[in-house]
Amino acid sequence: MGHSVNDYAAMLTRLLPRGCIWTALPDSNLGKLLCAFGTELARLEADAERLVQEVTPAETDEALEDWEEELGLPDECSLADNDRDRRRQIVLFKLQRTGLVNEEYFRQLALSMGYDRAEVYTVRPFRADVSLCGHAVWDACFHHVFFITLPSVFGTPLRMGDRINRRLRIWGILDFECLVRQVKPAHTGVVFKYE
Repeated sequence: MGHSVNDYAAMLTRLLPRGCIWTALPDSNLGKLLCAFGTELARLEADAERLVQEVTPAETDEALEDWEEELGLPDECSLADNDRDRRRQIVLFKLQRTGLVNEEYFRQLALSMGYDRAEVYTVRPFRADVSLCGHAVWDACFHHVFFITLPSVFGTPLRMGDRINRRLRIWGILDFECLVRQVKPAHTGVVFKYE
């Protein structure tokens, strides 16, 4: 909890030298000057307390643009976002996206974006002496492909006033697809399926 203006004025009064000319009564010019200094010191303390909050991107408000600049945002996946909570979520995602990128990673990414029914899986190519009768016959080119099944999304049709180079109908969850393509390993592919 911060100190008040009167607290700072009292502290400054105690720091004054001893003597009859240094008595800072509240209505005197010296008292008013110390009160003005106290106002500024109280404001600085409040700013310092807010700065502690700005250190972590999960709670940042004023420094959100600085975090975005540090991480190269906005990028192609977050260009049209004006919602501060969504922008904060993207900053957190960028900071936390380290480690192994596998099926569980994409499941957690979908869950963090609110798609709790997403299924992520990979397939193995059919091999003699390893695969069993009844297994799906996948070609070896699908060995490094992630299949992501998401809930059905109705296409967004072109509307009057939209740009001329926009598609007639857009299918899919474009922000999620963009993030997946951005973080997937370079040697892998991804196929999105909508139920």
